[in-house]
Amino acid sequence: MKTLALKVPPPMLFVTALGVMYGVSLYTPHWQVDVVVARYTSIGLFSLGLSIAIAATVAFKRHKTTVDPRHPEKSSSLVTKGIYRFTRNPMYLCLVLWLVCWAIYLHSPVALIIVTLFIVYLTQYQIKPEERMLSARFGKPYLKYTTRVRRWL
Repeated sequence: MKTLALKVPPPMLFVTALGVMYGVSLYTPHWQVDVVVARYTSIGLFSLGLSIAIAATVAFKRHKTTVDPRHPEKSSSLVTKGIYRFTRNPMYLCLVLWLVCWAIYLHSPVALIIVTLFIVYLTQYQIKPEERMLSARFGKPYLKYTTRVRRWL
């Protein structure tokens, strides 16, 4: 399955997951959650994800390195400050938060299975190949960074 490595752009995978989650929510049981609670929880998670995405993008722009996840070999510098002190993949974390937000908005516990599959796929076919390339490109500083900062949280 190495042929899938770095092939599906994470935004496309994200949009696909949103659609599948919606479809799943139409045919599976729903949570009996107060609409107001679900709405504010969704807004909170969305806002947190947006803040993380902005912080990550600004950090990459500041370091003049690529934000295109399909080409980690084009990385010009190793970013380890700001949000990158807490997670090595803040942009992907943002997408996961948004998917959880969507599952809550849909009142669909079954949709959370899609979130789990998204994480598994993204880790296997996007993050691990990126890590191999970044390790080859930046060597010991990157390996040291991976011992200090977790992949997700």
